[in-house]
Amino acid sequence: MKKIIALTLCTAALAGCGQKEVKKVETPDVKNPICDTTANLAGGWQTAEVTPDIHKALQLVMSHMDTSAKLDSIISVHSQVVNGINYAIEYRLSDNTVWHVIVYRSLKGEYTISKPPQQGPLC
Repeated sequence: MKKIIALTLCTAALAGCGQKEVKKVETPDVKNPICDTTANLAGGWQTAEVTPDIHKALQLVMSHMDTSAKLDSIISVHSQVVNGINYAIEYRLSDNTVWHVIVYRSLKGEYTISKPPQQGPLC
């Protein structure tokens, strides 16, 4: 019985010896991938122009927003080519608030809000 207890104590004492010290690794400050267009990757986000498609996308967004404010201006647009196009749009309303939204346009030309409007800048 004494041998079993001694063996158990030795095993427990050695269990901690095999563990390595875990070092804390600091992660770099990660940017919003929509805003980081420097990578220029296929399927990545790109800065885009304001087109009639963007206006159609924002008409859909405004029809779903619970606000009396009107669209004042489009601040920035980013696009991502997928099986259709994702548009990340930052815009200002007439009450001077800034919002951003992601709208998907299918290959058939149908628009859907894939990330609802959120107040604040995109980038």
